[in-house]
Amino acid sequence: MTREVYRYTFAPGVPTEEVEASLLLAIWGTQSLHGEVQARLDAAHYLDPRGGCVIDASTPVGRDFNRLFLGFLQREFGPESFRVERVTAPAPHADRPAARPSEEVRVSLLSKIQRGRTPRPPRLLVYGTPGIGKSTFGSQAPSPVFVPTEDGLDEIDCAKFPLAATLDEVLAAITELRTQPHDFETVVLDSLDWLERLIWDRVCAEFSVKNIEKADGGYARGYTHALTHWREVIDHLNLLRSQRGMVVVLIAHAKVEKFEDPEAPPYDRYSPRLQKHASALVSEWCDAVLFATRKFRTASEDAGFGRKRTIAHAVGKDGGERVLRCVGGPSCVAKNRYGLTEELPLSWAAFMTALTNHQPEPEENQHG
Repeated sequence: MTREVYRYTFAPGVPTEEVEASLLLAIWGTQSLHGEVQARLDAAHYLDPRGGCVIDASTPVGRDFNRLFLGFLQREFGPESFRVERVTAPAPHADRPAARPSEEVRVSLLSKIQRGRTPRPPRLLVYGTPGIGKSTFGSQAPSPVFVPTEDGLDEIDCAKFPLAATLDEVLAAITELRTQPHDFETVVLDSLDWLERLIWDRVCAEFSVKNIEKADGGYARGYTHALTHWREVIDHLNLLRSQRGMVVVLIAHAKVEKFEDPEAPPYDRYSPRLQKHASALVSEWCDAVLFATRKFRTASEDAGFGRKRTIAHAVGKDGGERVLRCVGGPSCVAKNRYGLTEELPLSWAAFMTALTNHQPEPEENQHG
């Protein structure tokens, strides 16, 4: 009995690591459709480090996995950059031989120009009001492990490092994930505002002061020195993401800040509870900044003596439906690079469904 197997071969200019990133996105999409356990059992595939990929599509899970992978390839590299063919048995590796060292040639920078989008594991910053479900969202990601800087994970069934009391302990945990063998696919740093306190402690120790406001003579120089340590954390996370293909989820609490809009009068909005320069640095690095909150509607009513008052009413059960705001506006800081809708349910499955729904549908005649 033959199995429905598809073999992909790629043009020389398609990097293997970017093909692997497309595979990861297809796997996450398959997990959101069929569950992590069933995807692990039936989404069989093989990626040859020298180029080429084989996918077993003999099951419904495998067929969905194959369709998602093909859709990602079409969008990111174009139909001319790869070839896919149906074979009757899984191939151990692609048929393209590895190049001998003598065949390697020096290429110009122009030949290294990449076209199209490059799928990579998401970098998410999720912040919100207390108890809304930020850590629970992180625990729903594929095979997560938490690096906790605050105590609050006792009621969540998850893998976690010991509570970090110093910046060095946070960096050591990230380094361990990068250098040691493991099966984790997502790192969740919970939370950033408590990590910021550890960074400030490091700056205070460097300048032998007790308050970051007095570091290096004061005048907010301490916050500038703190950015150096923030960049160190980001560099560690970048290496973890690029070398191990791990998703990065950053958790933070929310604060209300006054925003000086140059085109309108000042107004209050929600933002991550971080010093403004640190918040800008982390938000710029992330692919999506998502605000977790509840849905409310407001209504005006008569308060007597000719006055009106505004009353907020929850939309949905349990005090209001929990949602993720994916697009920024006057009420909150938010963004995403995936073209997501303005609002999603607060769950990892909903996030991945929205992400995969933005992939193009593969055509039936793309097999040759």
